[in-house]
Amino acid sequence: PVPPPPPPPTASPGLKRVRSAPAAVSRAPKGGGRRRREATVLRRTGEAATLSSSMVERHYPPLELCVASGVRLPGISSEDFFSVFFADDAPYSMKDFQLARGDVDIEYGPWTQVKGASIRSYKPPGKGFYADLPAGTTRERTLTFSTLTKSYFGPAYARATKVQRTTALSPDVLVIEHATSLDGIPYGDRFRVLERWVVESSAAVDEGGEGDAVGARRRNCRLSIHGEVEMLRPCTFESQIRKRAAETFAGVAEEWCETARVALRATEEQRRRQRSRKDVRESSAVPPRAPPSDLLEERTQRRCRSEL
Repeated sequence: PVPPPPPPPTASPGLKRVRSAPAAVSRAPKGGGRRRREATVLRRTGEAATLSSSMVERHYPPLELCVASGVRLPGISSEDFFSVFFADDAPYSMKDFQLARGDVDIEYGPWTQVKGASIRSYKPPGKGFYADLPAGTTRERTLTFSTLTKSYFGPAYARATKVQRTTALSPDVLVIEHATSLDGIPYGDRFRVLERWVVESSAAVDEGGEGDAVGARRRNCRLSIHGEVEMLRPCTFESQIRKRAAETFAGVAEEWCETARVALRATEEQRRRQRSRKDVRESSAVPPRAPPSDLLEERTQRRCRSEL
């Protein structure tokens, strides 16, 4: 009889597979993984539902890319969003965010009211028809800065000019547009980057966080960010320019969303500590003494009882 083949050799437990890797790696979100982090990904606008209401679609042509959809920012309204992040005296300003990223020579102009009978979006309407922006609701400012290019062939920094425009379509809907142009890099005059941030706020029932009453109502808002690389002139390297500019724009937007969430969490934690200290002071306070007239009456009653 033919002897059976020997069993296959078993792998040594001391060896590890180093050339193979899992097809996908699931990374735990920051903050211990207790809360799912909203996805900030680069995708076509039509591939995911956004917060763009019919009010926004009436005035603004769609942009090609959806970078962030439904990013939740608790505890603030759309008006608070502007005051906290975009106002001239904002506590968490865009200028601070740019400095942290490594931008230099940053100069911000003040917000000014945009006047005119016909104010439209930065995005050309194409074949569609879009209504003018509501009169008296639009402000604009211009900022300049130098940003790292991370390019092997061009200059280390590129000079950028960004125009920001904010329009309050309603007390709960705020739209912030950005139009960024680059100077001093190859083909920088052939394109610009358009961004649109849509902030929608609503009153939501709180689930009852630490220091908050369960069922309490407070303002929350959600942010959606869309963008597009608009080619101003024909260019041989259009596909490379679109890809690189879109990736850079998406990375900056994702980093800003995470920075905003961290800032709001820190602000909420500070408020909770202040409320906690106030509660401690109130609970440990010495009860007020009775007025002198009440003390005199009490002594008189004691004297009468003792004489009886």
